[in-house]
Amino acid sequence: MGFDIKGTVEQGLDKAQEVINEKAGKEVVTDEHVAKVEEVVTENVSKLTEKFGK
Repeated sequence: MGFDIKGTVEQGLDKAQEVINEKAGKEVVTDEHVAKVEEVVTENVSKLTEKFGK
């Protein structure tokens, strides 16, 4: 349609993971952590889209 919410969320989470790990000097946020957050966010965005998209 136009705005890719999932893609935007993924980019934001990837950047956040990179910044946090850089600041910490080690890997404190893993890909598994990011995947879990993506899953929750995507699920909630879907619920909002269903609720308000009609």
